[in-house]
Order: sequence, then structure tokens, then C-alpha cells
Amino acid sequence: MKICILVPNISGNCMGRAYILAKVLSQMYDVEIIGPDFGPGLWPPCNLEGISYQAVPSQNYIQYLYSAQKLIFASKAQIIYAIKPLITSYGLALLIRLHYKTPVILDIDDWELGMAKWRLRQSKTAIVDILKAYWVGWTFFLERKIKRADKITVSGSFLQGRYGGVIIPHGRDTTYLNPTNFDSEKLRSTHRFKNEKILLFLGTPRPHKGIEDLIKAVQLIPNKDIKILLVGANHQDEYTQQLLSLNEPRLIVIPMRPLSEAPNWLTIADIVVIPQRASLIAKGQTPAKLYDAMSMAKPIISTDVADIPSILENCGFIVPPDDIQALADKISYVLQNPKTGHQMGLNARQKCIKQYSWKIMQKKLINIFEPYNQKTVSKNTVGTV
Repeated sequence: MKICILVPNISGNCMGRAYILAKVLSQMYDVEIIGPDFGPGLWPPCNLEGISYQAVPSQNYIQYLYSAQKLIFASKAQIIYAIKPLITSYGLALLIRLHYKTPVILDIDDWELGMAKWRLRQSKTAIVDILKAYWVGWTFFLERKIKRADKITVSGSFLQGRYGGVIIPHGRDTTYLNPTNFDSEKLRSTHRFKNEKILLFLGTPRPHKGIEDLIKAVQLIPNKDIKILLVGANHQDEYTQQLLSLNEPRLIVIPMRPLSEAPNWLTIADIVVIPQRASLIAKGQTPAKLYDAMSMAKPIISTDVADIPSILENCGFIVPPDDIQALADKISYVLQNPKTGHQMGLNARQKCIKQYSWKIMQKKLINIFEPYNQKTVSKNTVGTV
């Protein structure tokens, strides 16, 4: 069976979720990723070796909708897996289903409506950006069309409560992401870390992710050996520039790196810190970096936001969101009690293997996709008439 994973922007970090879904599905089906290239090319952390993908050059989303329909028609996909309820993914998928009766499964890993409301609060001009693919008007429109998907998958309980569907976690390859596969001493030496205590934030910096809170928390701790290692920044990004302008000497900012390097940075870390803020954007998110850290058996400190407390139950440390002093105290506690932190990391890895591994994802995805594999596909295949 041929599955087309339709992404809203092959250049954006939505590719992180699409990449994992493609890797798991490709063990069972023929999978291809298709999406617009709004520049500059494939999202840098992704290495799609073994996964077929096509980036559609696009000056604007209207041009893309026309070009992509022809491309998907030629691909002979039997089912479309749309990533996010956005015009360049789900909107296009609904158009294709209208013409070719191709089944559409929608994956939702963010509360796009919450993001749209946040953007409107930040800038009232967002309502008039109709020529942009991320125009908030499309978000409100497609929010009302979500139930039209043949099936829905989501990344967390908030989204499931709102839209229904099956929770597919941001699962991880726990065989590869295994601390016994990596040499901590060698990696620390390579990156010239000796006695430093490394607090790792791995991912795309955004205001709702609480990086500024982490910086302020570290400033409250007298231990000068503590370093904040931020891996995944785009130095051209306005928010990254804002973080750099703080001139915090204990902040080390590393540009976006391939996803395959994630275990190296996790191996270096003493603690992984994910200080999500309480916001409309964070409400529907489940940070994928949680599962990376869990699989690598790292001590994790995060906040009481969305599903994070239930995911880290008995295997991580939770503080209230936006509470800088509580975050500082917890960092100090974990650094002063390494045995406790180590045991929590081991607990996290075992939980990740049992609940959030690729094997678990595979079982859930088979239940969703296999019924379509049993049907006669002549009427449900893009490109057949």
C-alpha cells in the first residue's frame, strides 16, 4: 500500500513529527513525503535516507496547491496522511479526496487554533495575511473541517479530548537511543566539557518553551560550573537573537543539527530541562524532546503543562510553570543528588520502552492503516481513473 505523508512545509520543524511517522510506517508500507518548499530546502535536522520525499518549489501556497495535486496524482498514493490541519496539508488532502475519493487520515500534534489566537493577540495584521499559507483565517476554517477526516491521530490527551482520534506518541527508536551505545567521557572531551554541569535544551527555541526562565533560574544558582547547552537554534531567527542579546556567559547556543546527533548531545547532558510555559500554544503540545531524554535515561526537569506530568510520573521532576525559583531549586537538588537523578533516568527509559517506543507506535498505526490495505484500491487511488 502506498501512503503519501502530506506536510505543510518541508522546510519547517513539522518535519520532525512527519519523519518519525514515516520511519515507522515505512517498515510496513510504501511511504512518500510530499510538501511545499517555502525555503530554504529540507528542514536541516532531517535525514530522510530510506524515505522517498518530494519538495514542491513554491512561491506561494496557491501555486503549491496546483502543483502538488498533479504530483500526488502521479504518485498513485492509496491513502493520504495529512500532517496538521493546515491549508497546504489537510486543505489539499480534502481537495484530493473530493476529486479522487482517496481516504484522508489527519495527524494533529499542535493546537493550531490556539496558535492562531495567540498570533492575533500579538499582531492584528495577522487577519489580513490572506496570501500566506499560515493565514489565521485558514486555521479557523479548517478547524471546522477536522471531523471530515476519515480517521484522526493526535499526539496528546488535550487534542484527543478536543478532536477525538488515537494518541500516537512522538515515539523513539529505543534500540538506537540507548545510553550504552555512547561514550560520555569521549563525547564530553570532544566538545571540551570537563567539570561543567550541562543543562540541555534540545529543540527549536520558541518563547513558550521557557528558555528565558531557564536562564533566569541558572542565574539564581551560585554554581558557576553550570552551563546551559541549547542545541537546535537558527541564528537568523528573531527569538534566537533575543536570547543571544541577553549576553549570558553560561549559555552555549548550537545551530540546528541532524536528528541523528541527538544522542550525542543527550549523552553529554547532566540534566535535560524542558521548562514549558503555561500558554495557549503549550496547552496542546507534547514536547518530542521528552521521549529523546527518556530513551537515553537522562534526569528530566519539566513543568506542569499538558501531558508532561503524566508522562514523567515516577520518572522525572515537575515544577510549576513560570516559577523561576522552583526551577532553580529543582536544578540544584538534582545536581546535588546524582544517584536520585540517575535512578529517575533509568525509570524514564523503562517507561519509554514500554509505552513510547517505535514498536508501540507500529502497533497503533497498523490498527489505523491496515483496514485500508484490505480494500480494493482501484477507486481509492490517486492517479487511477
